[in-house]
Amino acid sequence: MAQKISIVLVSEKNGKSYSVKLHPGLLLLILLTALGGVLAAIVSSTGYIMMLKRHNDLLSSHERLAYEVQRLRQDYHDRSTAAQPTTAKPTVSDVPAASVQDNEPPRTAEQAGGAPSALALDAVTVENLPDGEALQVSFKLINRAAGTRISGYLFVIAHTTESIPPVFKSWPDAVLEGGTPRDFRQGSFFSITQYKRVTCRIEQAAAGIPMNRVTIVLYSKSGSRVLQQEYSTPSRRVSAHEETLL
Repeated sequence: MAQKISIVLVSEKNGKSYSVKLHPGLLLLILLTALGGVLAAIVSSTGYIMMLKRHNDLLSSHERLAYEVQRLRQDYHDRSTAAQPTTAKPTVSDVPAASVQDNEPPRTAEQAGGAPSALALDAVTVENLPDGEALQVSFKLINRAAGTRISGYLFVIAHTTESIPPVFKSWPDAVLEGGTPRDFRQGSFFSITQYKRVTCRIEQAAAGIPMNRVTIVLYSKSGSRVLQQEYSTPSRRVSAHEETLL
């Protein structure tokens, strides 16, 4: 028979001692229970630490996701802004082959719009230059609506009917589809209250194939065609050198 273990307890109040006898199995059970409590506390603490770490990881993932979404939105906004067509006004230096002079008085504010019928062409001249390599076209673009500024884009398009298919060239240089500009914003921008003189030069298509038609086309700022007039070209001038050879 297993011996019992005696435990002596001394009271702090009266100094009396008490003897408690415990069976070894019961003492072992108490120790195991205490050890189990310690292990349970360790496991619970470990689980809490792991849960806290996972929570922090989820927060970090959420912050990274929010950052990526914001970055993608900003990138999309930047791409959309860059893809929008520009309406900046070209200067004379953008078109070295022509000279444009604006003889209108200075105005403090620009008014958009204006009736299409208010635009007119005057003093139109089309001539072959003596070298035979280019056409020169000059005209006056008139705004007949007094006090209203009219803005838009203009093209001068030359073509020949003596070749198949016809050959087209434009000033300013632009992509043409069947003699029509693909993008009206490639034209020369104008904004007038009275009138503007325009002079341009268009190279001939090729030797022996002269351009025999010239069309002046005006577009509004929104892209509507508001005026189109066609002119025939005069016979090519003969230079003094060619006359000597003849």
